[in-house]
Amino acid sequence: MRMFTRELYERLEEDENALYNTHFIPKGNGRGYRRIDEPAPSLMERQKLALRVLNRHARLLLHVRACGCIPRLDVRQRVLEHVGWKWALTTDIKDFYPSVTYEMLAAIPELRVYLDAEDIRCCCRTIDGRLVLPQGAPTSPMLANISLTRFDAEIVSIVSDWSIARSDNSWESFSTILDNTASALYSRYMDDILISIDADHKRDAEILKEQVLSTIERHGFTPNRRKTKLKPYSQKQKWIGFSLVDRDPVRYQPHVDKNYVNAVIQEGIDMIMAGRNPYEDESWRGKNEYVRYNNISRWLRIKRKMAVTMYRQGMEVPEYLRGLGVIARESGQPMMAAGSPDPMIWFTSDSHIGST
Repeated sequence: MRMFTRELYERLEEDENALYNTHFIPKGNGRGYRRIDEPAPSLMERQKLALRVLNRHARLLLHVRACGCIPRLDVRQRVLEHVGWKWALTTDIKDFYPSVTYEMLAAIPELRVYLDAEDIRCCCRTIDGRLVLPQGAPTSPMLANISLTRFDAEIVSIVSDWSIARSDNSWESFSTILDNTASALYSRYMDDILISIDADHKRDAEILKEQVLSTIERHGFTPNRRKTKLKPYSQKQKWIGFSLVDRDPVRYQPHVDKNYVNAVIQEGIDMIMAGRNPYEDESWRGKNEYVRYNNISRWLRIKRKMAVTMYRQGMEVPEYLRGLGVIARESGQPMMAAGSPDPMIWFTSDSHIGST
């Protein structure tokens, strides 16, 4: 089954700019801006169809040690596997999405079972003269994940060989990972890589680190050496926002510029005042998702502001905003929405409504 029509493919070949809206948002670390290429509705609809097919077969397309953007996979449980080891090696891939090319994806036979060459082309965009995955397309996270499946297998092999070489009994190595007898454990969340290492001396862990970095380069990617860290677990450690020190990992809240959040809120309020739902605007929704990914508390603030503004303007508040119980009666009495997970999220007065 073709995911994309021939007409859509030809339109992309003729003029990609007509099917993408490009804008820039600040990076979470405050260093520069991230390019977002938002597909036009006609292209977005077909890409979402392709994503549903890929999600349905994710277990066949992805390595077992990959844990990012996989439906129904509990990332927190994966983090728990890494708590209590002696060393943590963390690194990531520099400019991940633009590093995944059409040629890389078209060369994956498992992917070609579900997407043909033209389908894959319709999930890519030309950036700086190369046909790559655009950040902003719904298919990009899953396709980027799939592009690293062979890399995952090689890293697991390296970790396994390293464990066997350090074990007195070669049978008590990576194969016994669930019993915590392995000397190293690998996980990957998109481009964020974590290897937990049970080594008495840092120089042993350094050997494994260099092997991992060279493997990243051999697969056509660039390791972010500035972010590559090898630290003992006795120091404060985190990975994809989770603490690696405690048995009950708590996700840290990365910094998101407050002025950026306020601008998103104001843009949303302006849309509501004009009678529009900001959640139906692709550009605004992309900015909102950026905040959600980087700082959940500030994202909840946006959600509260949008719900209250809709309520005050007499608009019907969508169910996905009612779920937090953020609407108060005119009398000021608390009103808990059906299924609200936490009554502490209520607010009961205008002064509380304005709080963060």
